[in-house]
Parts: sequence; structure tokens; C-alpha cells
Amino acid sequence: MREGLSYQETLRTVGTLLDGAKADTAVIGLATDRAEAILPAWKYPRVWDRDALAAEVARQRAWRRESRQARGLPCAGPMSRDLRSIGWLLDAQVAGPCTVAVTPSCIQVVRDSGDVHTFGRPAAVLEHARP
Repeated sequence: MREGLSYQETLRTVGTLLDGAKADTAVIGLATDRAEAILPAWKYPRVWDRDALAAEVARQRAWRRESRQARGLPCAGPMSRDLRSIGWLLDAQVAGPCTVAVTPSCIQVVRDSGDVHTFGRPAAVLEHARP
């Protein structure tokens, strides 16, 4: 998502939706013009084009602005925080299309070139993900 939205914004946004769905695993495909979330029981669109992502980013930004003034609004959970960090790294490296696989213990980024990078998730995430 190089034009308009950064990987950081894209992954933070999808991560917030995953937190809301109480997902602890997912596969997210990132291309220059879309993001695709693949997981069981996903109630949101599977493929998000630039316009749909931009609209969701704006909606979540409004939540964050309002959350300073009111309680009960969604906030960033562990999935969103972890994916935002990975997005920041991808932006810094100008990564290009890739697949992000999330498990309770790690996040793996697989680039189109076949390069694989694995990042551990903090133990607090594991505690939060348990029923």
C-alpha cells in the first residue's frame, strides 16, 4: 500500500478489526492496491481496496480522537499494536507486496521474493489471547 496509505496504517487498521473479532491468527496479503484478510469467521470484507481502507482508517482515527473524551469506544489491542510495528518496519524497508501471517506467538512476513522474516510477539499477547 505505497500510494496513499502506509503499511503501518494499513496493518494497524486491519489489526484493530482483528482485535474486535478476537482473532489470534490471520493471514494478510498486502499488495500495492489492496489488502486481503484471511481467517475463519471474518465479518468484514475479505479484500479491501485503497478507498475502503482509507474509509476504515478515517473511521478508526475518529474512534481514537473520541476515546480521549468518552469511554466504551474501541481502542488498539495487541494485534493492532503488533501489526502497526510490523507495518512501520515494512515502510522503512519499502517492502513491496508481501504476506503477513499472524499466530499467537509470532508474526511472519513473506515477501514475493521468498524472503521470510519472523518476529516474536510479546508474552502479554499470549495471555490476552487465551479465553
